[in-house]
Amino acid sequence: MAITWGDIQNWKHGNLNTAMQDLATLRKGLAEGKSAASKAKGQIQSTGAAANGAKASLGKLVDELGERVDDATELGLATSEAAEGVWDVETKVHECTSFVAQYPYLSIDGDGGVHWENVTPTSFIDMPSLDLSQVTNSTSGLEAGINLVDPAGPGFMAGGAAGAIGGSLLGPVGTVVGGVNGAVGGGIASTIGKGLSLSSSGPIGSFAENREREQKAQELKALIDAALERAGEVDAAYVKRLVGVRDGTYDHSKLRGNGPQIKMPWGGSIMVPDEEGKPWPPQGVDSPTEVSNWWNSLTEEERREFMEKNPDAIRNLDGMPASVRDEANRKVFPRELGEARDELEAARKSGDSERIAQAQRKVQDMEAIEKYVDPNCEGYKTDHDGKPYKLLGLDTSGNGDVRAIVASGDVDKASNVGVLVPGIGTTARKGLNGLVSNADQLRQDSGADHTATVAYLNYDAPPGVDPSESQNGSFSDIASTQNADKGAPKLNSFYEGMQSWHESQGNDPRIATFDHSYGSLLGTTAARDTKVGVLDAMGVFGSPGGRADSVHEYNVADGQVYASANKWDPVAGVGSDEFGRDPNTLDGVKHMASNDRYHDYWGNPEFREDAAQILNGEDSSVDRPDNKAEAATKGH
Repeated sequence: MAITWGDIQNWKHGNLNTAMQDLATLRKGLAEGKSAASKAKGQIQSTGAAANGAKASLGKLVDELGERVDDATELGLATSEAAEGVWDVETKVHECTSFVAQYPYLSIDGDGGVHWENVTPTSFIDMPSLDLSQVTNSTSGLEAGINLVDPAGPGFMAGGAAGAIGGSLLGPVGTVVGGVNGAVGGGIASTIGKGLSLSSSGPIGSFAENREREQKAQELKALIDAALERAGEVDAAYVKRLVGVRDGTYDHSKLRGNGPQIKMPWGGSIMVPDEEGKPWPPQGVDSPTEVSNWWNSLTEEERREFMEKNPDAIRNLDGMPASVRDEANRKVFPRELGEARDELEAARKSGDSERIAQAQRKVQDMEAIEKYVDPNCEGYKTDHDGKPYKLLGLDTSGNGDVRAIVASGDVDKASNVGVLVPGIGTTARKGLNGLVSNADQLRQDSGADHTATVAYLNYDAPPGVDPSESQNGSFSDIASTQNADKGAPKLNSFYEGMQSWHESQGNDPRIATFDHSYGSLLGTTAARDTKVGVLDAMGVFGSPGGRADSVHEYNVADGQVYASANKWDPVAGVGSDEFGRDPNTLDGVKHMASNDRYHDYWGNPEFREDAAQILNGEDSSVDRPDNKAEAATKGH
């Protein structure tokens, strides 16, 4: 039986996550039972028939429990994959309903059919009082030229072949409306000067508008079809895996370290021991939801083993608890810092100036991050409460800047999580301190006991005007969307990872993002594809463009898109068409504080107050008309 539009209206990934939690509990119990049976077998030191019989029985029990652990693991992974798929479907359904909200003349029936309201014509031509007494012969090749004079205003020269009204209708300001050979059509104008008036609701105007409405209806139908297609894929895949568990036909080796390498969700592969039953990420774990559910299903013993033997595999893995990511990154940080310093020494010996400069920048980045990791280093930093920051991300790959994610507060348990994304010229060595400081201040303003904030520097921010900061590309990258397009999937994965872990613990945090300058281009690009229910609010400020024509294009909670721009800000509103409209001009956007007295947005107490209210979900006063007026007069 085919899945219908009515069916997927009721699909909720949370139901499958609840089932996954039950399966995780079952798997833990089975795994602990297997471990206990294995230990009991090893403790039998005596010999004889009875002892040998006990060993054999325990060995059989270990094998049987191992199979049940595998079954529970496969069921859990299948259910987790289905939850991820259902979340996709929910998001696609949300896109459909948002599309209807953007174009209210559209509607969807229970079967997924699309309907639209046509514009009904009321008149063809609204003809004013005309003086037809002045009929002149055409001197331009037209057989009959008629000077149509409206007593209330300027006249028109209408001409057409063989005396027919057609050819062209020229208004006093040069407006051209009409067709050829006496056919009135082609263009639309509600009023041409003060002469001949064509009603916008007449056949000419209504035809064009109805054609546009029909096209939007077709776009909506394509979105609905895509949602139904994805739903069919999810359903079929889940059934296949459930049948595999029932019949015992699934591949048990995919649940373990099958061979020397396993492809990881963030890309690339890791080396793993080829040992039976080790808790390496199974093949096919490729989304934050699946990662959260997989980790949640492991016993404490399996988790400890994983942390000790392979922290690299989980330190930047979206869907892992923030506390685990922090621990894993701290484990590998000394090694990464040492390797950066070794590379600098080797570069100096080579005499290659470009290599030296690049290695120096990496060491400077790492030493800036070290201040948030090592209590023994000079300049070690703690948050407002005197507690250590959390290192949730560390990426030294490539030849560019070191990417980092630093958090203040308990991301795993916080009711509200704020994410700050910086703009052009921001690097760990030249910007991380300020970014973390602003994030920590927002946490204090919002209520440190229930809030966590994140300084997100996990993308390649285009370089600023300083030529020495060009390692991320050329200065022209500022005028390109490529860095935003590349970074948006990672940002969404980070959002989803926080949401997924919280959901696996039965929580639903409020996640709000505050994106500055080029970071707002990254943030709005991501928000178009963010999964429904993840991003609860988005504030963009000093934005060159928002990649959208309407707030409905963002998968952000209704009424929770905010913008700000100061007149002094050279980046705000200056993006190309590719960047999209200035977010300050979007219908439905709310306006955060903006004041020329403060060149730093976060230095403005009113801006900080607005951000805190947004993060807390107390935004009733956050729509300041002064900022709206200011944004409108920027002239961009």
